Amino acid sequence: MTPREAAHYRVLRLIGEQPEISQRELARSLGVSLGNLNDVDWDLGRLWGTEAAGALRATIRRERCACKAAEAATTDRD
Repeated sequence: MTPREAAHYRVLRLIGEQPEISQRELARSLGVSLGNLNDVDWDLGRLWGTEAAGALRATIRRERCACKAAEAATTDRD
């Protein structure tokens, strides 16, 4: 099983176990939550610059996720 397939399986398993799970709860369960937009006054740029966002980008780079969405998401922007 590829890492991508394993990730898909993990998401599907969580949804199967908890069909009522929210996107926010799913992100937290998977460890991919960047935080709360309310905490940065709905400023996506500030959210992107948080430590949590940087840590997630580093994880994606380290695990060499090869999908186009991950490649775009790991690009650091000023």
